[in-house]
Amino acid sequence: MQFFKRSKTKAVDHKQQQTRLLLGLSLPAILVSFFSLFYAGLNTYLLAFFSIIAMLGLFYVVYATRNNIDKQQQLISNLLAALIEEDYTMRGNLQQDAAIAPLLKLINTLADNLQKKSRQVSEKQILIDKILDQVQAMCFAYDNEQNIVMANHAAHTQLFLGQALEACSLQDFNWMKSLSDKNSAVVTLNTTQLQGEYFAFKDKYLSAGNPQTLLLLIKAEQILDERKQQAWQDLLRVLSHELNNSLTPIATISRSLNKKIQQCEFPKQSQFQQGLEIISERASSLQAFITSYRELAQLPQPSKSAATVQSLFEPILPLFDCEFTYSENWPKPASQLVLNVDKKQLQQVLINLIKNAIEANTAYNQQGIELDLEASDDMLKISIRDFGQGIANFDNLFVPFYTTKQQGTGLGLALSRQIMLNHDGQLQLENHLDQGAIATVTLSVLQRDNE
Repeated sequence: MQFFKRSKTKAVDHKQQQTRLLLGLSLPAILVSFFSLFYAGLNTYLLAFFSIIAMLGLFYVVYATRNNIDKQQQLISNLLAALIEEDYTMRGNLQQDAAIAPLLKLINTLADNLQKKSRQVSEKQILIDKILDQVQAMCFAYDNEQNIVMANHAAHTQLFLGQALEACSLQDFNWMKSLSDKNSAVVTLNTTQLQGEYFAFKDKYLSAGNPQTLLLLIKAEQILDERKQQAWQDLLRVLSHELNNSLTPIATISRSLNKKIQQCEFPKQSQFQQGLEIISERASSLQAFITSYRELAQLPQPSKSAATVQSLFEPILPLFDCEFTYSENWPKPASQLVLNVDKKQLQQVLINLIKNAIEANTAYNQQGIELDLEASDDMLKISIRDFGQGIANFDNLFVPFYTTKQQGTGLGLALSRQIMLNHDGQLQLENHLDQGAIATVTLSVLQRDNE
């Protein structure tokens, strides 16, 4: 407000100067005319009439000039005030105000440039916000008082539990102390929604001249799993190629030799035949093994579409001769929750987990599989529990080709986890406190049927 007061004072002084200038130029001319007419012997009444008309004309010119100056100054003040308030829609009319048209043209050009820059900044900010909301990592910014000034969707829902950002602060988070002056560190979260180790990266920046800090939280387990999975795929892709190149001629030659040996008789013929059959059998077995690996190495990207939880389970549960029990959370939400998934791939995961649970029950002479459902606004957890002896070796659970079953390939859990990673979800296995193991599938919820 002080800015406008100073401007107003200067405007009044300027108008007074204009008035004095007009009077200074006009009054001498009027006085000269008056005395000239007086000495010329003009009638007194006519002289008085002329003087009154001249003075009225002078006052009108002064008033009109001052009024025009007021309008011009008010127009310029309004245009500049709009620019200060970041309103770039106002423009001066160049035709109506021809006297100050050059100045108005400059102000209009400035408003056009500022409007263009503002629109570009706004569009870039919208794009950045959309990108951040699609990122799985939790990203947020805070000021020097540790008040949250910005958070993407993942941070807002998982870390701040959907609260208004004005009510959020980092002062209650003990894990922030482990960052201190470091730009990156591994922090441990133990909240209602988040547990485990996370990579934390932070950097400082300026917003409207105020220092703020941008912080990024990425789950360490997810990054390590993706890198481990990629390393396995790269290694096994090379091994598969080399083994295939060797096994194909071995199997072909062994079968050809076996046919030729059968056409003639010689000592120890049966032993040679038996040896060649073993070679052919093992070569075929290795080829089948490599073929099963290709399911993991060449897993297609999911073709996602909307599917309800109920539509996922209804076709696969009748495939198993098993008694399924449902928790109290299951019936109502199951028909309402909608997921954005590749239905066939996710059903493959569920079939594999149910099959593993049944096999665990059989080995421990137990029956029955328990299904549980835990849903929030944007996350869904599907749990499958068996009543077997539990998991003994967690380290090798998702290692390809590792298996404790006589007829197993060791690809089921590795393939299932890869499918879940491709769906931006998680697959976790843990032992139940009482008995058995629990496999938990975590996915993002698209919507509800009744919405």
